[in-house]
Amino acid sequence: GHQYTFAELEDVVHNIACHLQSLGFTKGSNLALCASNCVEIPIMILASWKLGGMVTVINPLLKPDEVRSHLVGTKPNFIFLDKEHHEKLKKVIQAETVPLVKEGVEGHRSFASLKDPIQHELKCFARDVESEAAIFFSSGTTGSQKAVVLTHRNIVAQLEGIATLVETDMLMMAKWTCNVICLPLSHVLGLLFSFLNMRIGATTIIMPRFDPKKYLELNSEFKCELIVLVPPIAVFFVKNRDLVKKYDLSNIHSIACGAAVL
Repeated sequence: GHQYTFAELEDVVHNIACHLQSLGFTKGSNLALCASNCVEIPIMILASWKLGGMVTVINPLLKPDEVRSHLVGTKPNFIFLDKEHHEKLKKVIQAETVPLVKEGVEGHRSFASLKDPIQHELKCFARDVESEAAIFFSSGTTGSQKAVVLTHRNIVAQLEGIATLVETDMLMMAKWTCNVICLPLSHVLGLLFSFLNMRIGATTIIMPRFDPKKYLELNSEFKCELIVLVPPIAVFFVKNRDLVKKYDLSNIHSIACGAAVL
């Protein structure tokens, strides 16, 4: 996988923003994302926000017709995909939407080409805190999936609220230095914690998908202090305590569980 320091992250976000702007992305533009978990997803989101744009986050496990419905409803100007999902979805991407493919395919820009420096004077736009920052979709357990719009105020309030509670010890939870993200970045909880890690200066390790053994191995190897779960994963580990006991997780001081009732 790829790794970035905070300084490198800032440079890459700037370079991608320059490329996007040169391709016509501007204030109010919409970038859709539909890819398996990867470090490129939060980077593309930050570049979009830097330009005053918004993002539409789509679950890559959806069927093509379901993705088509989301694209028709949100009308993105650009869409970022990995090669696997570009092949799966290329027939449902609207003609006016510009595909950007992580690994690169013929006729489309790759992430590698977007992060290279170019001669471009970046014009950044002030963002209204009440303007749309991201569109997520509900899981559809009570009917058809519904679009959920988050403003910049929503996202900043969530991040700053948790960070402040941690920094003032009101959560009785010490700051952490490393966190493994196993939750899908198409879900708001996974994405928020990837940004929360940046906010407090912690290292983020993004797994392409949840694998119990690999997840425990990474937490042990990098001596992570915080794990973030959803109820099905928490229940899995409780029922498989013999597996958990094989790994040294003594550094973990806090467990966060959300998105549903435990």
